[in-house]
Amino acid sequence: MVYRLTPTQGAWHETVLYAFSGGNDGGDPQDGVVLDQAGNLYGVAGRGGAYSLGAVYELSYGSGGWAEAVLHSFAGGSDGQDPAGLTIDAAGNVYGETGEGGANRYGIVYQLQPASGGFNYNIIYNYSPETGGPFPVTSLTADSVGALYGCNVGGGQDAYGTAFRLAPAEGSWNFIALYEFNEYQGYELNCKPLLDAQGDVFGVAGEAGRYYAGTVWEITP
Repeated sequence: MVYRLTPTQGAWHETVLYAFSGGNDGGDPQDGVVLDQAGNLYGVAGRGGAYSLGAVYELSYGSGGWAEAVLHSFAGGSDGQDPAGLTIDAAGNVYGETGEGGANRYGIVYQLQPASGGFNYNIIYNYSPETGGPFPVTSLTADSVGALYGCNVGGGQDAYGTAFRLAPAEGSWNFIALYEFNEYQGYELNCKPLLDAQGDVFGVAGEAGRYYAGTVWEITP
């Protein structure tokens, strides 16, 4: 389900906004929701949808309460499957990843672009053996100029993962490896990166490091 917690007289009150059925509306929601400027909520369901491979959904509030609309059902194959995590940019574009599928079967990055009457679904990047698959996928992070930042767990020269930037350029997207990790700096980069005002990128690695218990890392321009 999707729920809201509201502070009330020193306690917290839960309100269920939407309960999934596991059918065409989706099920097993992943990694929370993101909000647009109008207060609509967006998220992903790990299963369900028209092909039972997951879906992207929108929750909007109206006179009858909260209503769900499926924006895209993943079909597998080149369309991708196993979605997780969304981010939204200042223009209202919604971005996400899948852990499987795509042209190279290593997963994809997709965009849902606002259009008249709904959203247009576009695959903007196909992961490859060279860039590594994103699995387990997490949310991307959008910066103020529309570039996306993320982490994968299988890319880089040593195959311990890469922190990367996807930059829009003349109708396509360029993959830029910011840093390739090794077993001493950490791996299992299953995190959403954070950005500060200076352009530094922060994240965590779940394994290895000096004490073999993970690391917190920073990449500076």
